[in-house]
Amino acid sequence: MFVITVYQFSRETFPVLEYFKKSGYQVHVLIGWSGSTAVQYEEKCKNLNFRIHQVPGLLKYIDTEDDETASADEAAENKGSNIGKSRLYRYMLSKLIMLLTFLKHLRRFYHIKKFTGALLAGIRPDIVFGGPYQSCGYIDEGIIKACHERCIPSFCLPFSPYFGEKYAVGARFSWLSAGMLSKEMETDASLTNRLLGKMFPNWTRYRNGKGIFIFHPAHMLASWVSGVLVKNPWQWPTEKYSTVFVESDFSKKLLIDSRYDASKVVVAGKPLLDSVCQQARDKEHLDNIYAYLNLQKCDPFLLVNIEPSAEHNYSNWPDHWERFNGLMKCLHDIGIRVVLSLHPLCHTEKYLFAEREYGVKICLQYKIHDLYPHCYLSVSYPCSTNFMASIFSKDIIIYDFFGLTCENAPNREYHKLPNALIVYTPEKLRKRILLYIEENPLERRLENGQTRFDSRACANIFYHAERFVSGTLSKNMPF
Repeated sequence: MFVITVYQFSRETFPVLEYFKKSGYQVHVLIGWSGSTAVQYEEKCKNLNFRIHQVPGLLKYIDTEDDETASADEAAENKGSNIGKSRLYRYMLSKLIMLLTFLKHLRRFYHIKKFTGALLAGIRPDIVFGGPYQSCGYIDEGIIKACHERCIPSFCLPFSPYFGEKYAVGARFSWLSAGMLSKEMETDASLTNRLLGKMFPNWTRYRNGKGIFIFHPAHMLASWVSGVLVKNPWQWPTEKYSTVFVESDFSKKLLIDSRYDASKVVVAGKPLLDSVCQQARDKEHLDNIYAYLNLQKCDPFLLVNIEPSAEHNYSNWPDHWERFNGLMKCLHDIGIRVVLSLHPLCHTEKYLFAEREYGVKICLQYKIHDLYPHCYLSVSYPCSTNFMASIFSKDIIIYDFFGLTCENAPNREYHKLPNALIVYTPEKLRKRILLYIEENPLERRLENGQTRFDSRACANIFYHAERFVSGTLSKNMPF
């Protein structure tokens, strides 16, 4: 059984589902998010005769577009509720809201435990696969707890190169400073928070004298009362997994540095690259890509990864568009085709104007993984896909408009990749690209790494999981 709770994870792991199906397994898929992408994914799974299961509506992750609307409405409501109210009134109201939040999540955890227990009892899976979730009050925790209670092997599939408690702590503090996390998660936000922080010190972490909870303290209390909360909620992924598959030695080191059990970590590769590496050597596939991009075969193009700062709620829309238009202006008329790859969170229709105004090509038919082996140069914000630059022997320029690679920035070492060129303004990005083109002739290198790289991530995951379940796992695995 595969537990798929967010759209990005569904894309990354679909090749593993296909591999198990082709190998003779009956594949069950639990879909745990809402929205149009979930509907499309369900149809895709049905076409391959997977057994589909749906998380009950109220227990699902909310689609990003619905979440954006809900967040805006909630913010407006909260803003208006404090106008003209006394300090005592606001204090009593905040305590009532926290109590109601706790009771709401207590009820939610009850339904999660009931649903997951019944689901596993009905399916009786030999293996359960999930993602490196970091959430409180959602279906993932219930599934892993149910697996643990029933001694069902559970495996974490690779989704990102970033893992471990140390990275999670840095990310949370970074999100807090960017306004992506509520101030209610700070240990000093209220007397209740201070008491909970003292009672449950493992729920909090401190940096430069400031303490925060990993999740909203009311959610964590409800999870703890329900018996679902893990011992160390900061460890990413949870230590309850039987095995964690990672993309590279870099990811494994992150886990080990965070005191994760090294015997449970297996370097398998990135499943999404299995087909990419096969297709990169296929002439017809290559012809189709260049025809779609309106290029002659092997013409150079600049691959630009677009940052979803507004969609990801660490920037407002006016500032986001100011940065985006600044980026487009610096890329305009540089003497090379510019291809934009939109992050899955980006609202595609909002970016289409860029083709008309700036002459770029927005690639909708192919993902960034498909384009990477063939690009002349990669331009990206600090992002997990940047690791593909070294895989496919590509140079990369990182535009860091939020200072994630600056001195003293949280998790700086994870974003400042070796050999990457880093700029902090659109003007400097343009100068750096033009200098790179001057130093590196545009004649495309035919031998650019993709023919020498091969990926067998799905086979590696299948091999390990099958032998783990059968009890024949050996240390002489072929990866």
